[in-house]
Amino acid sequence: MRRRNHVNGDAQQPTRYLVTGSSGLVGTALTSFLTARGGLVTRLVRRAAPESVSPADATRSWDPAAGRLDPDAVSGFDAVIHLAGAGIADARWSAERKRLIRDSRVGGTETLARALAKADSPPRVLVAASAVGYYGDRGDVLLDEGSAPGFGFLAEVGAAWERAAAPAEEAAVMQSLGLLDATTLVVERHRDGDWYATDAEVQFSSPRRGVMSWLAEPAPMGSLEFVSPDAYIAAAAVSMDAADMFDELLAVVSEQDQNAFDQLRIFEEQYGIDLREDLAATLGGEATFAVDGPMLPIPSWKLILEVYEPEILVNTHVMVVLLDLLVGETLPHKDEWQYIY
Repeated sequence: MRRRNHVNGDAQQPTRYLVTGSSGLVGTALTSFLTARGGLVTRLVRRAAPESVSPADATRSWDPAAGRLDPDAVSGFDAVIHLAGAGIADARWSAERKRLIRDSRVGGTETLARALAKADSPPRVLVAASAVGYYGDRGDVLLDEGSAPGFGFLAEVGAAWERAAAPAEEAAVMQSLGLLDATTLVVERHRDGDWYATDAEVQFSSPRRGVMSWLAEPAPMGSLEFVSPDAYIAAAAVSMDAADMFDELLAVVSEQDQNAFDQLRIFEEQYGIDLREDLAATLGGEATFAVDGPMLPIPSWKLILEVYEPEILVNTHVMVVLLDLLVGETLPHKDEWQYIY
C-alpha cells in the first residue's frame, strides 16, 4: 500500500504545519498523526530551538509569557495549529493558578496573532483551540457554534481566548484584499475637456495580489459616456476578467465566512441562476459608479457595467432577479447590449 502525503496543492510538496502545545495530550497525538500522514511538522516551543535539526524534529522558539515571537518564525507554513495553554486539571485553582490558565491562553494567542499579522508569508489557515467551557453551565439547553458565551471563570477565559485571535483574522482579510503591500497613494486632479478628473494610483512593494490584483492598467472607458458632465461624483475602473474575479471572491468568502458562502449557493438554487456563468462570465472589464442627477429627496445614482456576452445575459433571467431584488424594477427588453446601467 502506498502512503498518501498531506499536500499543499503540489503532489511533490508535503503540507507544512507549525504546532504550539505539541507536548500536551492533544498536541502529542496530533503531531504523530500529521507526521504519519506525510506532513512536515515544526513545533513552536518555549525553550531555545537548536540551530540545526532534522526535518522530523524541527522546532522554533517563542516566549509567550513575555509576548515575544519573531514573525519570521511563523512564516512559510501552510497551517498553524495553536494548542498551547496551562492544564486546567494539573493543580488546584488558586488565584495564581487561575491567572496562569488565563494568561497562558489569552496572552499566548495574542502573541501568536500579532506575529502572524506581521509575517511576510503567513499560513493559509490558523486553527486555534478553544473549549466547551466557553458555553458555561446551561443545564439541558441545546447549544451550537452560534450560541453566546456563558458565565463563570472558564466561560470568560474561553471568550477572551477566542477574541485574542482577532489580529490574525483581521490580517487575513487584509491579505485577501492585498492592501498590506500598499506603500504609496498618489492622487492627481486635472481638467479633461468639460470634466475635472481625479486620478489615483496605488503603488505596491511587491506584485499585486488579492483584490488589488483585479485592477487592470488604465485604458479608454466607454462606460463614462453614460455619465453626464454634471455628475456629483463618478468612480470608474478597468478590471481583470469578471469570472476570475468572481472565483477569487468566492474563495475569500468561503475562507472567511462559510455561512455566507452557503447562503449564496442557496440563493442561486432558490432563483435558478448561476451567478458565475449567467452574470460574471458575461461582463467585460469596465465598471463605473456615479451620483448623477438630483440629490433630493433621494440621491440619483448609476452603475454602468460593460457586457461581453449580451445574448447569454438576455437569455437568462439573472438580471430580472437581481434588479427586482435591488431596486424593484423589471428588466427592459434590449436586442443588443454593450453596456447595462
